[in-house]
Amino acid sequence: MTEIKAENALILPTVDKSNHRYLRVIKDLNNRAIACRRQNDLKGAIENYNDALRIDRESAVLYNNRGVVWMKKNEFDWAISDFNKAIEIEPDLGVAYYNRGNAWRRKRKLDRAVADFTRALKVTPGLAEAYNNRGGAYSEKGELDLAINDFTRATELNSHFASAYNNRGEARLKKGDLKSAECDYRKALKIDPAFAATLYNRGELRLKIGEKKGAIADLKKTLKIDPNFTRAYRLLSRLLKSGSTSDGGGKKKKLAVRKGD
Repeated sequence: MTEIKAENALILPTVDKSNHRYLRVIKDLNNRAIACRRQNDLKGAIENYNDALRIDRESAVLYNNRGVVWMKKNEFDWAISDFNKAIEIEPDLGVAYYNRGNAWRRKRKLDRAVADFTRALKVTPGLAEAYNNRGGAYSEKGELDLAINDFTRATELNSHFASAYNNRGEARLKKGDLKSAECDYRKALKIDPAFAATLYNRGELRLKIGEKKGAIADLKKTLKIDPNFTRAYRLLSRLLKSGSTSDGGGKKKKLAVRKGD
């Protein structure tokens, strides 16, 4: 299940202060922190946000952005603390609910994640990423119909959202709707031909329906894009060790669509 991560949800501060020098210092520190994050200097990013927050302790944006860096460091409790502070200062900051939802999901607190994504969508109804990630949480809870509804809404809001098509394909596969899952994987790969997770998923699906040669081809493409994709390496090794790479000459399973999806 692919997730749109909190690191993508940075925002720029718009501090309402009359002192223009003050504004420049805050924005400069925020920009330096963003630059550090992009260079994977997470310690430097935190230090710059700490300096900015010493100047302005009431900036919801700065707390949100520092929380994003804590997420990148996998320090989810620190991240949640910063998102809490951002929400306390600015209760309608939708991106802070979205980011906190991602943190709860990473901590496997799925009900809390769903609640935060829902709140984010109340504040920012068009946030396709929140639908996608709430769908991921629903899927992990086993609530596949709700997940599919959310992934569908995400694709309606953004027709080029490859992750949402991939995730809907995964959910449909879990429900046994192989034909619709294959269709979703095809759409995701049309948008992003180098989407390793989708190539792997389609490889698994092809194996399920007896298309061994197609499965091997997808797994090889997956590893060409991402040589560290452990599951793809293991599955490909197992298939190659099993002998013949043909589809066995037998009839392939039909892709049956389940009603009600």
